[in-house]
Amino acid sequence: MITGLAARYRDYRLFHTDIAAQPSVDPTRIVIAGASAGGLAAALAIRARDTGPVQPILQLLLYPMLDDRPAPTTGPYRVWGPRSNAFAWNSYLHGTAPALAVPARHHDLNALAPAWIAVGTHDILYRQDLDYHHALTAAGTPSTLTTLDGAFHGFDTIAPRTALARRLRAWFYRLSVTSLIGECWRRSGSGDVRIGEF
Repeated sequence: MITGLAARYRDYRLFHTDIAAQPSVDPTRIVIAGASAGGLAAALAIRARDTGPVQPILQLLLYPMLDDRPAPTTGPYRVWGPRSNAFAWNSYLHGTAPALAVPARHHDLNALAPAWIAVGTHDILYRQDLDYHHALTAAGTPSTLTTLDGAFHGFDTIAPRTALARRLRAWFYRLSVTSLIGECWRRSGSGDVRIGEF
């Protein structure tokens, strides 16, 4: 049975073989994205860099789980707390060595696809997402952190009609669907963006 990162990388390679080979698909413009389990997308970007041959041009990571190690918490947190986080990591790793599957445990974050990370200030993952953003930029990988003031984990699915959720979706879709995404990202570079109030 293939689980976790190995299964997702297999699916990613199959996508490249079956879908990206279609005449209407440009294999040099593949974006990987994820929400909450966006940490899996981040791990996939590292795996793709190390083993090839498929290289994404961008990582879109929405409040991603990036570190399996328990973090100091000040809670309480809405929707997603320490117990939920621990259960998710145990289910995902399923015996896999954390050094291979947990993005925050990787020491070499150079030459990865540029990243966009968005996370709320009331999210239990806020600190680890902030730390990962800084680790990427320190390694020379372009990364932009979008801080969502007052937002909790998964707020955009629970309160999708709020102004902040609408702005977040617009931002996400603009980055993911524009045909000029590569050029736009190269011009934007790294940085920090703060939007909101929830």
